[in-house]
Amino acid sequence: GIMGIDIDTQNENFVTVTINLKRPGLLIGEQGGKINELESRLSYLFNRETKVKIDEVKRGINEPICGGY
Repeated sequence: GIMGIDIDTQNENFVTVTINLKRPGLLIGEQGGKINELESRLSYLFNRETKVKIDEVKRGINEPICGGY
């Protein structure tokens, strides 16, 4: 699932969107095609060039460290 999204709009020329995911392969798709489509759609919405970064989250904030005890 999606653990968080950070949108950095401080640069006048482009926007950086960082998505924190537990399973990044589901969003990335084959050969990154889904990322390219997402960047294109976000560029249209923000009216600026948009770069999407994907960060894999190994463990959620609310998940226990030791097997659920």
